[in-house]
This record gives sequence, structure tokens and C-alpha cells, in this order.
Amino acid sequence: SPKIIIENVIDVVKKFREHGYLIFVVTNQSGIGRGYYSDDDFKIFMKHLFTFFHKKNANFDAYYYCSCDPTKNFCINRKPNPGMFFSAASDYSIDLTESVMIGDNISDMIAADKAFIQNKFLYVPFNKKHKISNDEVEYQLVHSLLEINVPKI
Repeated sequence: SPKIIIENVIDVVKKFREHGYLIFVVTNQSGIGRGYYSDDDFKIFMKHLFTFFHKKNANFDAYYYCSCDPTKNFCINRKPNPGMFFSAASDYSIDLTESVMIGDNISDMIAADKAFIQNKFLYVPFNKKHKISNDEVEYQLVHSLLEINVPKI
């Protein structure tokens, strides 16, 4: 099925890149663990996605994913757990307290908080119904990616 790139994400990737940030995709992919698609299918998709962004001069450094089926087992990598963030920090010598998380689910904000990321943006388009309340995690709600200002590093 065709995939849609979220409006303005290319501009945001470029903007963060220009300010010296590394760019990562951190994603839960339980469809692999549930048998809906294979690990190889996902890797092929990501290769196409990275190529598409590269052609637009909006490059990613890497992606991290959790393929576990959450109905079968606990995994430290599956958001809202912070494992994928810690892996990226270790692999790339990143100070997570100086990092930024832009996500579209409250579990992204919780995982980022557990990884000590201070700058968290929850992207919820106006037309999307979403549970956005969480009293334990601070984040900024944005309805357009263009609302996000790049924190200085």
C-alpha cells in the first residue's frame, strides 16, 4: 500500500541537520513479531525511505526498531521503554539530555522522558483524534512540524 510522508518532515529534517543534529528514526514495528510482514520487508521499506529523503537532501543517520510482539513478551526496546534511545546514544556517543524527540504518540514522549530527553514534541495534526494527556511527562504539543524550533546544542 502507498505510504504518505508527513507534511513538512523533509524541511524539519533539513533544519535540524543544519543545526548539527544527527537524525534517527526510532520505531515500534510489532507487525514483524505478529507475522504481518518480515524483517526483510521492513528493511527494504526503510532503504526506500532513506533513499527518498536522501534525494531531497534530508538525510538520516540510522534507524532503530523493535520488532517484538507486545502481546507475547516485554522488551526494553519497545516504546514506551527507552532501549532504542540508549542504543543510539551508545552507538553515536550522543548526550540524550541535549537531544530532541519528535513523535506522534504519547508512548514516544514517555520513552524519550525515560531516556532523559528534555526537548519533546508531540505532533498531533488537528484532524487526528489522539489521547494526548499524560500528567507525568512534559512535552510540547504541536499541530504542525513547522511549529518546532531547533534547540541550540
